[in-house]
Amino acid sequence: MATARGKTEAKPKRAKKPADWLPVAGYEGLYEVSSCGSIRSLPRKTRTGLLGGRTLKPQIQKNGYHRVTLSRDGKSARLLVHRIVLCAFRGPCPAGQEARHLNGNAADNRVVNLAWGTRSENAFDRVRHGTLPNNSGERHPNTNLTDEQALEIISRREAGETARSIARAIGTSEQTVGRIANRKGWLHLEGARG
Repeated sequence: MATARGKTEAKPKRAKKPADWLPVAGYEGLYEVSSCGSIRSLPRKTRTGLLGGRTLKPQIQKNGYHRVTLSRDGKSARLLVHRIVLCAFRGPCPAGQEARHLNGNAADNRVVNLAWGTRSENAFDRVRHGTLPNNSGERHPNTNLTDEQALEIISRREAGETARSIARAIGTSEQTVGRIANRKGWLHLEGARG
């Protein structure tokens, strides 16, 4: 902001809102979860002395999701942080739904970035964020064809060859030939676009 003398004043800094803390479902009185995605153990007396009273350090999985180990009655459980946050702040997971990271960052476990949603919504989020792995065509783990073979199928079908003869020559099923030739699969290929 400019003043009458032409000097600029520093913008006032917004005070950070303190995190809200709620009990972890199933671990009430033992652990709490914050709206920022932190998990802390509560201080408690045990046979051996005072235990807890610290913020837990999550284990980061290969896929980027955070896990913590919580204990109750001598039994430990490894739980995903984003699910703990959602259960505490949004309630239990509705039937047929799963946790969604709205910004696509698996490490961002703030409640404002999380929501329950359908598998379809979660998949759409992954496409929108660019976090969906590209398993198209020959990169798909279940295929036995190469991109080159798929292009050959398209070319041969367009030339009028039967699906049965192409399938026998390439070593795949007539159904696969039909799906590729009818642009139901392998859409990433230039020759596959109709």
